Amino acid sequence: MTITISPRHPGLYINDFFIKPSNLSFTELAKNLNVSESAVSRLLNAKSHLSYDMAIRLGKLFDHTPEYFMALQMKYGLFEASKDLDLSKVITL
Repeated sequence: MTITISPRHPGLYINDFFIKPSNLSFTELAKNLNVSESAVSRLLNAKSHLSYDMAIRLGKLFDHTPEYFMALQMKYGLFEASKDLDLSKVITL
């Protein structure tokens, strides 16, 4: 039996491992990233995906590469997309 664990939405991950330990409010984070509070809220509440632009901004703010943050989005996005596919009809080459 295979157990599949869903990856967390990148916004939830970023909130738990970067924002909360930094004690930043959504307002402070938005100001530091030079984006709207609405954009921060949507991302951290898993209402929007992580954009390339936001990954670059987060990378600079938290001294990580944008690729680190985009990997979170890629894993989550691929998992979500695969839930809707009937892979039994895909031919293996």
